[in-house]
Amino acid sequence: MGEADIGPDLLGVTDRRTEQWLVMQITRPEWMSRHDPITRKLVAEFDMEMVDLQVSETEVQPLLHYLLKESGGQ
Repeated sequence: MGEADIGPDLLGVTDRRTEQWLVMQITRPEWMSRHDPITRKLVAEFDMEMVDLQVSETEVQPLLHYLLKESGGQ
């Protein structure tokens, strides 16, 4: 965090994006690449889509907790 070499900087991501947006981006990145304007802009900027890691609904909560803690969010 704090760098944006191959993808967007995650520092402060929990301040810039809602929890719902983050859940969708983590669990359904291909759908987001096709339908979400923010994601489409990021794909164009970094010239790549986020890989679908097949994160389940139960697995996403610990990831959100980590992002909140490490990205400097509240």
